[in-house]
Amino acid sequence: MTNAANYDLWQQAAADREQYRHLKEACGRQSVAAVSKILGNYTQGAIFQDSFTPMTIERFTEKRGGAVYGSPIKIKSGRTPWSNLFIAGTDQGYLGIVGAMLSGVTIVNQHLLT
Repeated sequence: MTNAANYDLWQQAAADREQYRHLKEACGRQSVAAVSKILGNYTQGAIFQDSFTPMTIERFTEKRGGAVYGSPIKIKSGRTPWSNLFIAGTDQGYLGIVGAMLSGVTIVNQHLLT
């Protein structure tokens, strides 16, 4: 499940580890409750559950503001130092699932069908 997140709220909560942990757990419980209304007790038998916040994204991907999409570095040509490796995806100019597919189609058309 994906939820909209307020970066400023999470940044403020992260200043206090305990507050951050409690907020993250509460949001996780709310997400499970919302999905359970539709799917029933889907967590029965779950071995592990995890979640992440904008702070997690920012820490591990260095994406400003904890944005899920939008790498600050774009390689619009898709070229890499290797002749048979091209970069495509949501971080290369297009967003979302459709954006990832369009990015792949663009790379194929530019480099592989020539």
